[in-house]
Amino acid sequence: SPPWPDLVISAGRRAASVARYIKRRSEGKTFVCQIMYPGRSSVSEFDMIAVPNHDQISGANIVNIVGAPNQITNALLLEARSKWREDFGKLVEPVVGVIIGGNTNRMPFGVRQVEELASLVLEYNNKFGGSLIVTTSRRTGEVADKLFEALNSINSDTFYFFRWGLGVKNPYLGILSYSDTLIVTGDSISMLSEACAAPGNVYIYTPAKFSSMKHLSFHEELYAMKAARPFEINISNWEAVQFNSANNLAREITGRLGW
Repeated sequence: SPPWPDLVISAGRRAASVARYIKRRSEGKTFVCQIMYPGRSSVSEFDMIAVPNHDQISGANIVNIVGAPNQITNALLLEARSKWREDFGKLVEPVVGVIIGGNTNRMPFGVRQVEELASLVLEYNNKFGGSLIVTTSRRTGEVADKLFEALNSINSDTFYFFRWGLGVKNPYLGILSYSDTLIVTGDSISMLSEACAAPGNVYIYTPAKFSSMKHLSFHEELYAMKAARPFEINISNWEAVQFNSANNLAREITGRLGW
């Protein structure tokens, strides 16, 4: 019901129908920005549609962005550092965060991939020292136990392992805020985008037979802009470019509205 808002930001196809309804009821006065492609039939009803470059969609009201806009800000990370200081504040530096996704139709992540990743992480830890914080996610599944077993040789004082779904507080934001280096599996656009919004150097683990062309295109985009590198042991000193597409979208919206 009125008064209708000046701006609606919607994300996903279900929310898109609500945003379109509000625009019609406001007689076109509400500016509607849609995050993610709503489907070809309704494109013209939006003032602005934000889609990632790797989707390869263009048009008069399309704004292309890198990856996924997200909530990660410096202020949020500072808050997380304070919240997780008791757990992570005394860890030996450098702190390496390992963020694990899981098996998808396009990315195998079973025992073989877990063993390969664990071997690379252990080799990295032996070479550079420091501490290791590992988190699994909803899609990791039973191989989380295999991963823990494979990494459990690390000194317990420098090793923190979180299994998703056990009902304890999730350290995800704490990992992003404390890690000097982030090793992220390549199966999630959102996880990679959030990692690149944090200050640590980002490495992407992409197993063999990874066949999602959209994800691989996104990986290459991150490599080209120096926001991430492939995960390998023989690395040189570098500093990742930190970015969040939410900032670009905010500037684009306020510019179009004249705010």
